[in-house]
Amino acid sequence: MQVQESVFDKDFLLNMVYPGGVICLLVPTFAGVSIGLSKAARGITQSSAIKTDILLTVVPAGFIGVIVIYGVLMFAIGKRAEVPKEFQPCLTWFAGQVVAGSGFFWAAIGLGDISTVATVAAAQQKKFLPSFFLLLVFGEFVALFALIIGIIMMGTWKDA
Repeated sequence: MQVQESVFDKDFLLNMVYPGGVICLLVPTFAGVSIGLSKAARGITQSSAIKTDILLTVVPAGFIGVIVIYGVLMFAIGKRAEVPKEFQPCLTWFAGQVVAGSGFFWAAIGLGDISTVATVAAAQQKKFLPSFFLLLVFGEFVALFALIIGIIMMGTWKDA
C-alpha cells in the first residue's frame, strides 16, 4: 500500500492562512460599512424632511466610515512577510482577523440601525442631541473593542 501526498500539505495550508485572514477581515468590514451607510442614509433623508439644517444628522456617516479606517489599519499592521512553521501562531492571527472583521461588520450595522431612527429623533427634538451622540459613541465602542482584540491576537504571529 502506497501513501499518496496530498495537495494540501502543511506548507500550502500555512501559506493560505494569510490570504484567508485578509479576506475574513476586509470583506465583512466593507460589507458592514456599506449596509450601515445605507441604513444611516434612510435616517438622514427622513430627518432632512423635518429639519433643513442636517449638518449634525450627517455625523453618523462619519462614525460608520471610520470603521473602514479600522479595517485598513488592521490590514496594515497585520501584514506578514514570512510564514511561521507551525499552525498555532498562524491560526491565532487568523482568529484575530475573523474577530476584528466580524466586530467591524456588526458595529457598522448597529450604527446604521441607531442612525436610522436617532437622526429623525435628533431632528425633531433638540434635547435628544446629546443622547444621539452618546448612542453613536457606544456603537463605536464595539468596533474599537474588535480592533483592540484583533491587534492583541494578531501579535502572536511575531512571537513565533
